[in-house]
Amino acid sequence: MTMKYSILLLIILTLFSCNLNTKSKVNQKDELDSTLFNTRKLIGEWIINGTISYNNTRKFNIEKGEWEAISDKVESKCNACPKIIFNTDYTAIIKFPNEKRENLKWVINNRSIKLMYFEVTSFRAIDEGEYEMNSTQEKKTNKLELIQKDKNYLYILLR
Repeated sequence: MTMKYSILLLIILTLFSCNLNTKSKVNQKDELDSTLFNTRKLIGEWIINGTISYNNTRKFNIEKGEWEAISDKVESKCNACPKIIFNTDYTAIIKFPNEKRENLKWVINNRSIKLMYFEVTSFRAIDEGEYEMNSTQEKKTNKLELIQKDKNYLYILLR
């Protein structure tokens, strides 16, 4: 009787451990597929069309007698837009209308991208850091929003 329970317990544990391994491999595959899909969509030339910043402040609501969080949205669009070209070797070049260039490298992990500059410059078209990517398509225009994770800022890229 004890031997039957031991064998049954061993079979259950084996099946349970196989099931856990399968799930983690599926999740890893989904994340890899998502990363590859985002990489393919990113490669090529984009126009840095504008930025949006959110200034979080607080104001006192007299009627409620308490402080409330408010967010002011500041949007700017450029009229002489720089371009960014994402290359397949995980580098990118930002080209300004005055022919100035900035070189950087990038890494995608699932729906995030990390941008890192090769050299120190006084002005950058896009801040160095990690961004969440949100892509949409409207008619024939692809739109990519790079949402800065540690600040309230996003860049709008179009092609």
